Amino acid sequence: MKKTSLLLVIILCLSVGCRAGIILPDDNFVVGWTTSGKTLRFVGSDLFNYIDGGAELFYEFGFKELLVQSYRQADNEMVLEVYQMDSPEARIRNLPDEMWR
Repeated sequence: MKKTSLLLVIILCLSVGCRAGIILPDDNFVVGWTTSGKTLRFVGSDLFNYIDGGAELFYEFGFKELLVQSYRQADNEMVLEVYQMDSPEARIRNLPDEMWR
């Protein structure tokens, strides 16, 4: 089976928790795409369990919470990551350079 991954990173600055403020797309949010597995949630120091070796940068800029949901369409996979940071400025500084090209 061919596996293609697309990583979509969204950094949000909310005053309420991600669970209360974010509704992740359900099955068929785009025709043919369905959720794959449970939504993962990482809060505070739990981020090290998801980002091994890179979490320090997120903590430096005010990381609070991360929601991760995988989606599948045939042999394709997409991973949606929604970050909650503690300030609007944090969203720009954490985006990788390649996302701006």
